[in-house]
Amino acid sequence: MKRIDSGFLSPARPRQLFTMLRDVTVPQQARTDSEGSFLPPGEETYPAMVFMAWPNGAPCIEMDMYLADLCKSLRADHSGGSVRQEAVKLSHLVRFCWSARINFWDLTSLTYADFLQKLGDETGSSGPGKKRESNQVRQISYSGIRFLTWLQNTLLPHRHIVGLEHQPHQILLVEEKLNYGKKGGRTYHAFSQNPPPSTPQAKVPMPDALVSRLWTAVDASSNEDLLAAQDGATSSLSYIQKTRLTHLRHRRLLMLQLMLATGARPSEIAEMRLDANLEAIKHKRLTLSTGKREPGARRSIRTTMAVAIRIQAYAKVYRADLCRALREKGENPEPEDRLFLNNDGKPLSKESMTRDFERLCIKAGIAQRACLSMFRHRAITTLVALHIKDFYSSTSTTPLHAINLGDYTTILAQVAEITGHKRPESLKPYVHLAWKELGAFDSIGAAADVVTMLQTFIPELRSYITQCDLTSVRRQKQRMSEVLEWMQLMEKEMSERLETFRFVKADPEGLRAVLP
Repeated sequence: MKRIDSGFLSPARPRQLFTMLRDVTVPQQARTDSEGSFLPPGEETYPAMVFMAWPNGAPCIEMDMYLADLCKSLRADHSGGSVRQEAVKLSHLVRFCWSARINFWDLTSLTYADFLQKLGDETGSSGPGKKRESNQVRQISYSGIRFLTWLQNTLLPHRHIVGLEHQPHQILLVEEKLNYGKKGGRTYHAFSQNPPPSTPQAKVPMPDALVSRLWTAVDASSNEDLLAAQDGATSSLSYIQKTRLTHLRHRRLLMLQLMLATGARPSEIAEMRLDANLEAIKHKRLTLSTGKREPGARRSIRTTMAVAIRIQAYAKVYRADLCRALREKGENPEPEDRLFLNNDGKPLSKESMTRDFERLCIKAGIAQRACLSMFRHRAITTLVALHIKDFYSSTSTTPLHAINLGDYTTILAQVAEITGHKRPESLKPYVHLAWKELGAFDSIGAAADVVTMLQTFIPELRSYITQCDLTSVRRQKQRMSEVLEWMQLMEKEMSERLETFRFVKADPEGLRAVLP
């Protein structure tokens, strides 16, 4: 095995050390039949494989072998799945060993503790606070120990890299037990000097104020870019640029609306299929992949007509325009059966979606913590609140604060079918948030709900009006027709919402006797 030495050093690469390849076919190990004759080598295709590099770009061979081995036991979908998550955590160990000029197999308890200390002390770029909680450092430590254990057992059985107190070791491990309640538990090995666990931060829904700023940022940035693209509009470059900017705007608007409306995971939104959702306008249902399940798992959820119309408009107009413009320019878009595309006409990855959201937050001037998962927390909170209200409406002889644990179990099971949670009990933290939201229902509660619905419509209407100067007369008529159709649908849905929401005064104190 090649050691890391000073001659191996060169200028560092950008932040991400690993690369993900999709649909990788690898040969299987040699096999024999029952008579001992060798069989022709077979092949196996993985949805994705992850490859690690040192900061100078050279392959990290031991880590690559480990990540390839993980593909056989962990979930690895087209977004990388659990294997990619392990690579994210292990990249910290790769970077530490590189900077310390030490090989994986030469780590000791002292150097591994120094590695964890550096992770815990690192500050974020946006302020003086710590970049990671103690629990995040512990998770990185667990991943590192699993890799070092594999390295010892698979490639270096003569080296005692890790071990318990009564075993030879360079890094001292201890046994820890993870309890599953009535289902028992399991014992695993962990580093003896892991930092103590921290109290997890509560799940925070995306605030209304930030949602409004994001909508405004989409329109403001798009209008500025489109006006700039008007210069030299007769050239093919300006045409493709304008098409890409228009597509980007409508992709962002649709993704924001889907995140608010569905409570889906960001990866589930990014992986939405075109054919399965193109006709959503007929039955007002969306088809989503279900993350953290077996490959190919999907679910169908109800949606509003407004969301269905926006999906159809994006797919048939702006997505189609992008692919057509790319072909006219001589490029070869490969959209496959994916709803959302990047600027090159290829399927949009969750990572690209996340980076684009970060850029949008910068344009919106958002300095506080904001991530796509906060949309999921917001949507789930609203779904739980609405199901509690619906349950109360159908059993109105029971006071709202008297809903018991069995009732909550039923409510959370219904929400889990929409959000894709495997265990409905994992939704319990959202019940407190839902009660907080329900407690705000007063004499102007119905009006507040209508305002929330208008948050997605008013920016759209304002944008239509602003962009009229940038389009032809034919296109202006088409846009006005779309506006009229939207207003009719919104009028209908707001009338239904006003009829549905009645005055309810929630009692959050009563909940504490039911849920811990």
